[in-house]
Amino acid sequence: MCVCACKPSYDSSLTDAQWAVIEPLLPERDPRRAGRPLKFPRRLVVDTVLYVLVSGCAWRLVPHDLAPWDVAYRWFRAWTADGTWDRVHDVLRERVRVADGRDPRPSAAVLDSQSARSHQGGEAIGYDAGKRVRGRKRHLLVDTCGRSCTRPRCRTGRARSWSSPVSGSCFRRSGWSGSTAAT
Repeated sequence: MCVCACKPSYDSSLTDAQWAVIEPLLPERDPRRAGRPLKFPRRLVVDTVLYVLVSGCAWRLVPHDLAPWDVAYRWFRAWTADGTWDRVHDVLRERVRVADGRDPRPSAAVLDSQSARSHQGGEAIGYDAGKRVRGRKRHLLVDTCGRSCTRPRCRTGRARSWSSPVSGSCFRRSGWSGSTAAT
């Protein structure tokens, strides 16, 4: 963990080894573009984002020793929009597969689903008769080891439409051949 004595670390904080893997995957700031220098280091911003994602707290409830919630949220949204998190996920998944002695790109996948109870949602709410659950159904494309190939997809409201997980980015980018043999 961070050996800095001035800031406490949380369970969600990155270790130095983890940061060394993730740092090169984050976009570099273009020095030719005008603008104010960064006030908060990127590691602190990533630690803040991870704190919110791991703890499940609201952005505005982030502890004061981390980056301010609006700064972390702005970077989180920007990195989501430009595909940074997808790239980080893909690289980490490939590294884990190689460490397990497997091909870095999966050759087979499974479409997994989960029914989550919900009482809000309007038209997006449904009923899963098999599990007797009223709520939303989430779908996820996983490789044969159970590791996610895409982000979870679900009906989330009017602003977002249904997006099929079968058109997952991990297979489009990898040039998946459609082979059913598990590697």
